[in-house]
Amino acid sequence: MEKRALSRFVGAEAWGFLAPEQQATIGALAMELVLAWSLDDEAAGLTDRDEVDTRIERVARAFGDHVIIDRLTEEVLSPLPPEVLSDETDNPRIPLAFGQICRACGCSQNDGCDVGCCWAEDDLCSACADLSPPPRSVYVHADAAGVIRFLSMPPVDNMLLFSGPDSAVREIVAVEARHAYDGATLLVPGLPEAEDSLQRLDALCAFQTRLERAWAARESEVLS
Repeated sequence: MEKRALSRFVGAEAWGFLAPEQQATIGALAMELVLAWSLDDEAAGLTDRDEVDTRIERVARAFGDHVIIDRLTEEVLSPLPPEVLSDETDNPRIPLAFGQICRACGCSQNDGCDVGCCWAEDDLCSACADLSPPPRSVYVHADAAGVIRFLSMPPVDNMLLFSGPDSAVREIVAVEARHAYDGATLLVPGLPEAEDSLQRLDALCAFQTRLERAWAARESEVLS
C-alpha cells in the first residue's frame, strides 16, 4: 500500500494563530536563543586567548541553551491549536524548513538512502520510486446529463473524457468541472443546458480540451 506524504508544519501559517504579544515574546526568545548558542561557542574559544573573562565562561557553562529552549517551547506550543501541530491521525507535523522528505522511507537531503538516491518526485526518492507500484488509473466518464463519474475501468460507451493517475486526474477535474448546487456532483460545463446533439458534442470537446491543457500545464510544472 502506497504511503501518503507526511504532514508538514508551516511556520508562516502557524504564526497567524498567535496574538501580537505572543509573536513578540517568541521572536525575542528566538533571538536570545541564537545569542546563547553564540555565547556558548564564544566561551569554548576563550581559553585560547590571553585575556579570559571568566564571567562569560561561567554564565555559558551554567545556563547553556536549555533555559531559553524550555521557555520557547512553552510559548510556541501552548497557544497553537492541536490540528496545527498534528495531523488527523495525531502524527506530529514535520517542519517545512526540513525541506523535501520521501513519503515512502523518510529520507531527506541530510539523510539519503544507503544505495544513493535523488528526487523522483517532490516527496518520493528515486530508490523508493523504483519499488513503488504505478499509480492507479481512473477514467473520467460523463452521462447524457453531463454528470461526471470516475471509473476504475474504461466505459463501454464513447463518453470517456480523460484518463490518468487517480489522484492527479481527480484534482484537475475538480477544478475544471462545474459544481452542482449540492457541492458534491461534478458536471461538464455547458452540457446540461445543451439543446441538441451538436451543442452536447461542443460542450464535451471543450471540456476535454480544458482537461488536456490542465494536464499539460501540470506536467510542465513537475518537469521544471
